[in-house]
Amino acid sequence: ESVALGVITAPGSAMVGAQVDVVVAAWFPREVRLQLRTPPTLTRPAFQGAWVYPQPGPAGIAASRQVNGRWYDLFVTHDAVFPLTPGRLQIGRARVSYGLPVTYSFLTRELRHEVQSEPRWVTVASKPAAGRPATASGMAAAGLRLAVEAAPRAMALGDASAVSVTLSGRGNVALWPEPEITWPAEARVYPGEIEQTIRLENGQIEGSKQFRYLLVPDSAGIHAIHGVRV
Repeated sequence: ESVALGVITAPGSAMVGAQVDVVVAAWFPREVRLQLRTPPTLTRPAFQGAWVYPQPGPAGIAASRQVNGRWYDLFVTHDAVFPLTPGRLQIGRARVSYGLPVTYSFLTRELRHEVQSEPRWVTVASKPAAGRPATASGMAAAGLRLAVEAAPRAMALGDASAVSVTLSGRGNVALWPEPEITWPAEARVYPGEIEQTIRLENGQIEGSKQFRYLLVPDSAGIHAIHGVRV
């Protein structure tokens, strides 16, 4: 019925850990779409060797366009994908399924149809080795910021201070590692919860990852938290 399904990747090549946007686009001729009793079902492609953030999209028609005097209605899905290994990122087949009535009767049965896309690949380059510190953890990020907070800063011996270390920026927040921290020698440290927030801003995945600790000094005096790095 001239329903067209395509997969768009942007960019077509990327570095390990960089974001690749994958959009599935299903174009329905207007006269076919008007016969649908229920919206079509789009099935996202499968990804091998990648971390995927499915993005919310329009529940119905995303756009309409006239081509050569014929109207088409567009249905889409969007995934933000982060390749994990160099080489070729394989993007599997996307699918759109829909039902068309056999006759014009309201009680007629529907004939199911399915259209599949062709598999695609994205070229994934290794992270550059030049200038990489020996302690590099392998994380990829942009606009990265690191903040350290402790409260209270003054307390009685035996009390605890809540310490938080927060990473924020753009990238695959879920895989960001715990920063290296040089804790005071005369103190006990108890790791707490890890909290992360993720959002889509101007087409880019960004957010923050917060690591929490309880610091309990074993002696009176000034105890310095230093060497916090990633």
